[in-house]
Amino acid sequence: MTEHRPIKTSKDDESSSLLERASGAFGLNNLGAAPMPTSFDDVPMKRARPLRKNTVESAPVAPPPASPPDPETISIEGSAPEASLPIPARPAAPPPAVIEGNANAIALSGEPIEVDFARLRERGYIDPSGQASGLAEEFPVSDRQPDVEEVKRRLLYVQALETVRCLEENVLTHPADGDLGAVLGWGFPTWTGGTVSLIETVGLASFVEECDRMAEAYGDRFLPPEGLRAKAQAGEGFDWS
Repeated sequence: MTEHRPIKTSKDDESSSLLERASGAFGLNNLGAAPMPTSFDDVPMKRARPLRKNTVESAPVAPPPASPPDPETISIEGSAPEASLPIPARPAAPPPAVIEGNANAIALSGEPIEVDFARLRERGYIDPSGQASGLAEEFPVSDRQPDVEEVKRRLLYVQALETVRCLEENVLTHPADGDLGAVLGWGFPTWTGGTVSLIETVGLASFVEECDRMAEAYGDRFLPPEGLRAKAQAGEGFDWS
């Protein structure tokens, strides 16, 4: 086994600090401070090395693509120029319908509608400053207004019914998918928990009863699916497992 002997130090080394001894061991004490230049003119500058010329031959530039054929004609390959077939012109769009007369008598046919502002100004519906005037007298507010709670119920229930149909048609495989898709997908009210959670919060029997009532009042779109009706009659709920 190799025996390690302690390093003998002199009295000067004992009186000096560890940093001073380390500097002497590595020869750092012989280094002096570099002189600071008084100006940038005293600093020797290296000349920049010129850039090397690229000796690699560049790839040949591809020729520009051929100009597209004349859109007015389509030539048949291998045939004479006289055999070119003209493209039939696109039929012109029908003129937009103009709103005139009482708006309550206008049947919306899906055609583009152009408002004749000149005619509206002549009849006094638009004043010279561009503000609407006289429309309230022409189209007064009806005395019969829907109940706000009924409107909310119609908007929420019809979306919940579509989710149930998706579950019965295997478009959705889990009720949670319907809740997440409704809340995060199209902004269904978060306080409901989702379309399926809304049905279970109301109760399947009460939900089906309300849907039957609204179907008689507003149309068959509120009719509950048979699967949901069967669950309500059996007192069952949705399978969340």
